[in-house]
Amino acid sequence: MNDKIRMADLTKLSEEEADRIGDKIGQKVRLFVDEACAKANQLLQIYGLRIKVGFIIEKIESEVSTEETTT
Repeated sequence: MNDKIRMADLTKLSEEEADRIGDKIGQKVRLFVDEACAKANQLLQIYGLRIKVGFIIEKIESEVSTEETTT
């Protein structure tokens, strides 16, 4: 996988552009999640179990430590 950093301010995109980017990202993430589930289910199937996984994509909020704000 490429280590790309893309800084896009989704608030500056039109709703259609943001939806299109969100769909592309969601499709790629779903591939990773589906692969992980398939591997986990190979193991769990032996015990009569299965895994179900969902995901939520959300914005990472920047965290400011209390040390930075008090110095």
